[in-house]
Amino acid sequence: GLGENVTTANSPEWNGLVLIDSMSAGLDFSLFMSSNRGFYVTGNNAYNQFCANTEGKSLFVPHILTMAGGNTTTWNTKSFEAGRASSYTLLNDGTLRMCGSNEYGQRGTDASYDTITTWSNDNPHRLLGVGPSSDSLFIFLADGSLLAAGRNDNGQLGVGDKIDRNEFTYVNFGTYVDVKQLSVSSDRTLCRADIVDNFAEDLTETNPSPSMIAHSESLDSTVKPKFSTASKQTSGRALLE
Repeated sequence: GLGENVTTANSPEWNGLVLIDSMSAGLDFSLFMSSNRGFYVTGNNAYNQFCANTEGKSLFVPHILTMAGGNTTTWNTKSFEAGRASSYTLLNDGTLRMCGSNEYGQRGTDASYDTITTWSNDNPHRLLGVGPSSDSLFIFLADGSLLAAGRNDNGQLGVGDKIDRNEFTYVNFGTYVDVKQLSVSSDRTLCRADIVDNFAEDLTETNPSPSMIAHSESLDSTVKPKFSTASKQTSGRALLE
């Protein structure tokens, strides 16, 4: 987000992008949410990981994402995460919107990268285990169960085999756990969890119910970053006005 072909030893600063509420970075792209719920994107969009049409362009400074209908705020967003080349947005109504690379089925479907996948469930709580080298996704549900999809060639999903998953699959710990934190790389997963008393006999099924299966839609060409003609580069700092 510093501008094209710009490097600096100083911390980046952006004029107009202030009071950052949360952020997440993939391998070569970044997502930012400001305190006024503006959603900014910067970096590579080769796999449509912005869930938006940038006409094949990489963005070298942060641009606010203009949603369908011209709305530039995302009040209904609960959380978002970036994977290696994928992005995931969890909405307040429990809908999970996913876009970008789907090479290993990490979006819970076999959809192509140029679509947006929507997955609905009545009790998603938070997204876990997404990081800049991760091709897997973990979803922690409000009932305490954990779902996983994506790359599993080294057993990193924890589902008992080394087969990639393009459907969300329950991770059975053999006991009820309260998952506090997950960290996922390209080939391993670390989990920090508290064990609780009840044995999880009801978490042995291998796939969620049909109502939890994802479906895909075409990438909405009306959703695109808002390019500011006033953006400029000064003294190694990208300024967005």
